[in-house]
Amino acid sequence: MQSCMQCALRLLGRRDHSSQELALKLAQRGFEPTEIEVVLSECRRLQYLDDGAYGRNYAQQLRHKGYGLRRIEQTLFAKHLAPELIRLTTQSCCASEQQLADCRQALIKWLRAGRRRYCADVKAASYRFLLSRGFAADIIQQALAQTVEEE
Repeated sequence: MQSCMQCALRLLGRRDHSSQELALKLAQRGFEPTEIEVVLSECRRLQYLDDGAYGRNYAQQLRHKGYGLRRIEQTLFAKHLAPELIRLTTQSCCASEQQLADCRQALIKWLRAGRRRYCADVKAASYRFLLSRGFAADIIQQALAQTVEEE
């Protein structure tokens, strides 16, 4: 068990992990499931492992990178977080007003990066770009409408 704990601490020292993610990595390294569960419990007790905090921090990082609600949910799911935890996390960090502001910011940044001026022929490309970033269709339409008004 000592070597399993040392391995877990090394992994957690590099970056945060979800409980499931850490369990998978320890299993890949050949540790027994019972040993892994004991180590995970100890890491939770010592507050080295907290799925709620991990989810909130990761969602905020993704939001600041310009990703929308759908992409954040998908990424957290891929990180093996529980669906209920994902729902709570996204509710707290991804309010609809905030999503609209984030979507507009991503759109403006994308338009400036390509030195594009917003016009009808750029609308479809802008829509696809924002959709790929995980923003909902209604949020994208609002952001595009506001950008047209400003231009």
